[in-house]
Amino acid sequence: MKPNTKERYYKIYMLYTLAHATEEQIAKQLDVSRATIARAIKWVVDQRLEIDDKTALVSAKDAIKYRLQELREDLKKTRGDANYNAVIGFQREIRTNEELLLELQSLLVKKIDLTVSEGDRKKLKDKIMKAVLPETEENGK
Repeated sequence: MKPNTKERYYKIYMLYTLAHATEEQIAKQLDVSRATIARAIKWVVDQRLEIDDKTALVSAKDAIKYRLQELREDLKKTRGDANYNAVIGFQREIRTNEELLLELQSLLVKKIDLTVSEGDRKKLKDKIMKAVLPETEENGK
């Protein structure tokens, strides 16, 4: 498989899992078919141990950027409503995702300059998992 295809498949997977994008949104954004999306998700699940760190970081960064864009659009729609709790929730979610995006960008810079330590890799994985499955943090308490 070509490296570009691997990167595209991983980007599809990250959009689907991390950014919680629907198949229609992914198809529209990346100009791919639903069959390609299904193949990509299945392939990444089967091959995820073979994905290098830089590809994973770049794909996660792109997925977080997409998620931030969607959250900001939802916040604009909600601001006119009288539901202030929803606005506060969106702002909290945006702030959390911005922090994760900054962390990913700093790790990408570190990856270029030095090798990323195992501790940094574990912290990143934990943050990504909290972003993908935020309810696990609440269930763990």
